[in-house]
Amino acid sequence: MQTLGTSAFTKLTQPYKTLLSKQQEEDLFRKFHETGDKKAIEQIIIAHSPIVRKAERRLSGYGMESEELISEGLEALVKAVHKYKPDADNRFSVYAYNCARFTMMSFIAKNYFDVHACTSKNNKKVFFTLKQKVAQMLETHNKHELNDEMIEELAKGYGVDTKLIVDMYSLISKGSIHLDEPMSNGQEDHQHTTKYNILLTNTLCPAELYGIMENTEFQQKIIETALANVLDHRERVIFVAQELSEKEDVKTLEVLAKEFDVSRERIRQIRNRAMEKMGAELRRIIRTSGLDSDDLFGDED
Repeated sequence: MQTLGTSAFTKLTQPYKTLLSKQQEEDLFRKFHETGDKKAIEQIIIAHSPIVRKAERRLSGYGMESEELISEGLEALVKAVHKYKPDADNRFSVYAYNCARFTMMSFIAKNYFDVHACTSKNNKKVFFTLKQKVAQMLETHNKHELNDEMIEELAKGYGVDTKLIVDMYSLISKGSIHLDEPMSNGQEDHQHTTKYNILLTNTLCPAELYGIMENTEFQQKIIETALANVLDHRERVIFVAQELSEKEDVKTLEVLAKEFDVSRERIRQIRNRAMEKMGAELRRIIRTSGLDSDDLFGDED
């Protein structure tokens, strides 16, 4: 696929400072799917090209060439247009941003280290989470440098050799990554939010969580979002008490029935309904976020 340089990208996107309206977007996708109109696709791509620039800016700290990241992002945008389903819950702008960001992070993972340093899923997980974990560990232990015990603890947590921890942290520290800087937006509740936090957790976007799908904090965040989205207070309390509590803290149907002054069978019904709602919502979050790269960019038949 032909690449697009930074200067050409800037010229291309300048006339399109705002994205399409929801109705315009739906009309263009409908036109493309019904008639195969290539001009409709071109309009969508051009209107959403600024998203690629936005994603590139947020990943500029890894020291990659801006033009290279933009080229990767634009290719992802083109693929996203052909993969997107107009009836999805998310707008195309959300899906396109996720796709571009995912692709750029994949490109960074392949090129930041030596060829063999970041090839496995677990190594990518270390790559994108190590700096944050080290910062948390140093703060917990009130230290400024990692010691051998901390390195062993990190290696054990990741299930990797201590040498990998040392090598990766050394490379990250030498690079131009400054993701532990606090975000400054004038809001007190963001004073402890770092660029790394944003990279990992903003909008629960798995495209921004490349390689850490097994991360328990990520799973917890998805569950918390689903709980808030689809369950009322009573359903939430019952579901958490029955399904998400530690074994010793699980409340029986009888205990919950007394708390809510209803029958045991009624609690069971509420719990089962909550489980159905949660299952559907979790599947929706995963589906619309593009958790699996093959789902995003699998080869066309």
